[in-house]
Amino acid sequence: METLIDSKTACVLVNNPSNPCGSVFSASHLTDFLAVCERHFLPVISDEIYENMAFEKGSFVPLANLSTEVPILTTGGLAKQYMAPGWRIGWVLIHDRHDRFKQVRVGLDQLATIILGPNSLLQACTATVVKDTPQEYYDGVLNLLKHNAEYCLKRAKAIEGVTPITPQGAMYMMCKLDIENMDVEDDVDFCKKMLAEESVALLPGSCFGADNYFRVVVCPPEDKLCAAWDRITEFCARHKTR
Repeated sequence: METLIDSKTACVLVNNPSNPCGSVFSASHLTDFLAVCERHFLPVISDEIYENMAFEKGSFVPLANLSTEVPILTTGGLAKQYMAPGWRIGWVLIHDRHDRFKQVRVGLDQLATIILGPNSLLQACTATVVKDTPQEYYDGVLNLLKHNAEYCLKRAKAIEGVTPITPQGAMYMMCKLDIENMDVEDDVDFCKKMLAEESVALLPGSCFGADNYFRVVVCPPEDKLCAAWDRITEFCARHKTR
């Protein structure tokens, strides 16, 4: 990352737990990341919308807990953990012990007054959602996602030409394609043909800068995932060249 920093670098964006890999960064990794930002006087935007969706308890560490020097904007929202993507309810937390975000605060205030937000009904219920949702709901969602991620990992590992990255949180898994041994051009072509031939929607990894990978969403019920992986397996076998 440090080799990519130049005079045009204004800040660094980190997403943890991550989309598209479902990775959860360790405290030591994040500390090394912050050291680079501190050396180059770079603020951070930390997307932590999946903060409560790490599969292993205690594995997620908020970035702002690890630095008193680097100014950090932490973003979050209801879309993921509460399975409410259409609500568009979110927030920004400002971690700025040395007032280096003085002008940023002004900009955020101005932005909040000119951009249309979610409707008033959803804004009104947000506090109740956050305060009164029972722990059983959170546990149920996380256990389901972890179970589904483990199922998807097992199915992907069984397919020749597909190498999955083990998800540690969130609701996604990335898989590498052995394009050289398939009669598809790249990950985009793979996903287009998968949708046309098998009615399975996958997202090309190139959308995230990861060429010849594809992303899987692990949220659907297991029977739907089973049907999808059956079709992915058949597709890969049919398009294998050797």
